[in-house]
Amino acid sequence: MNSGLLKQKQESNSQSGREQGKLNPEPATELQVRLSPPLREEMRKERSQLSRHNLTMAIEDNNAIGRLLGIAKKLSIIVNLKERQTRRW
Repeated sequence: MNSGLLKQKQESNSQSGREQGKLNPEPATELQVRLSPPLREEMRKERSQLSRHNLTMAIEDNNAIGRLLGIAKKLSIIVNLKERQTRRW
């Protein structure tokens, strides 16, 4: 077979594969990440605080905050940390 024709056929196959493999039509705010079991459990506990465009988690453990920031850095996600004031009466 002619190498030019073979190359053209491979390119057309890869292009049709790209068209078929489009991203799922899920909301752009949804993010799927594999989490370690402790962090996954922490997120499961805080799921009630999730909103469509904002992920809010109350994390008291500094190690969990570090793991979350590490994931965010790898995925190029901007994370805003707000220190919560604790008042004891």
